[in-house]
Amino acid sequence: MTMYDLLTAKGIEVTEEESVALHAQWEGIQALKQDLDDVLQNELDIALCHAPKEGK
Repeated sequence: MTMYDLLTAKGIEVTEEESVALHAQWEGIQALKQDLDDVLQNELDIALCHAPKEGK
């Protein structure tokens, strides 16, 4: 199902040009979301350990 189909099914009138622009924005948002998910998963591998030095 295309972006155009989804919008028209909800009664929202859009031109083909607007549909293409919305689809491009949606793809960009999904890419950013995937990047964020990847970063959050990578941060799970980070651990901190407090090891004070003697004499300080």
